[in-house]
Amino acid sequence: MEKRDFKVARWFVWMNYALIPLSLLLAVFMYWALLVAWNTATIEQMVLFAVVGSGFLVGAIYTIKILPRFQDTITVTDEALIHRLADGHSVAISWDEEIVLRNRAFLGRLEVIGGYGERMIKLEHQLDGYHDLVALIQARAGRLRRH
Repeated sequence: MEKRDFKVARWFVWMNYALIPLSLLLAVFMYWALLVAWNTATIEQMVLFAVVGSGFLVGAIYTIKILPRFQDTITVTDEALIHRLADGHSVAISWDEEIVLRNRAFLGRLEVIGGYGERMIKLEHQLDGYHDLVALIQARAGRLRRH
């Protein structure tokens, strides 16, 4: 089997780049609405404006924080499953190890755990070819356990 790489889907990366300015714009709008309605709004309305504006701001900051993760690469080779991080580090789980698959449907990912819980590779559903990757893992893993 030849080496095969999987990366985050391009549409997902661009969607996140578009969400940052949109979230910041909506946060500014909510804070502006709070200031405009300061003398006439009820306490509940002011709290609503502040909470919603803060939610948009936190969402934009979180998206900026996770952008480097979109450069990560998951590689499948004859020997191992390798997660190459954007910062140059990598995590490898050999096919000879006991591999535990843990599906996190709410989080939208599959966790591949090796080395008796010492190493974990998180496979996000936004990976290009995600279903092919899961099928490769299930076919390659010698000792597979579902959790």
